[in-house]
Amino acid sequence: MPEKIDKLTQTHESTTATNLSILKQWLCEFEGSNVATQAVIISTKDAASGHNQRVPCFYGVESIVQRNSIQKLTSISNQVFKLLIGLLKGFKPRVYEIEEMLLIFLLKIKFALPFSALAAIYGKNESTISYNFYKILDILYARTQEFIFWPDIEDIKATMPECFRDNYPSCRVIIDCSEVKTEKPSALDQQNAMYSFYKSAHTIKFLVGEFDSFNFRFITFIYYY
Repeated sequence: MPEKIDKLTQTHESTTATNLSILKQWLCEFEGSNVATQAVIISTKDAASGHNQRVPCFYGVESIVQRNSIQKLTSISNQVFKLLIGLLKGFKPRVYEIEEMLLIFLLKIKFALPFSALAAIYGKNESTISYNFYKILDILYARTQEFIFWPDIEDIKATMPECFRDNYPSCRVIIDCSEVKTEKPSALDQQNAMYSFYKSAHTIKFLVGEFDSFNFRFITFIYYY
């Protein structure tokens, strides 16, 4: 069971050298022996005129939705994002709402950001970010396995690209052994096992099968040696 998270908030108003009045909210969270702090700008205005001024900030999912930028940042559409939210039904992250944690998960997948970087961006503990990431990974792995299926030969022929239909009429699937770069493992034996001289980096290896429109039809288990 995760430890109880206690929160303490405080607001503070200050004026910059450019006469800009900024109202901030300080959030402090206590999770066991871990402490995380975050400053959020609530409002900004000109100190002399009192008119509000907009300061560009990143507010997580809220910012992404307002700018319709989910696909730009994660390479998935709004519809797929909502589908993944539905697949995660029943999961309650330690912090944030499920939409926010899914965005963090997708940013990690897309850009291979270290947990330390995501923790700094969101003002959370690195352990909390990594815990929720792996929980989401396990859930999606279990609930999306049926998304990959092996079609009938007639269906493959019906959707086969013309170049393959003419030159390789009996082709059923294209297989490819792929390598993906990973972070450097902390354990020395894992560093030795995962290092790829071909990529000059630490990698994981897997075999995929793809065909019509280059959709994946088969994926093996991941290997690291």
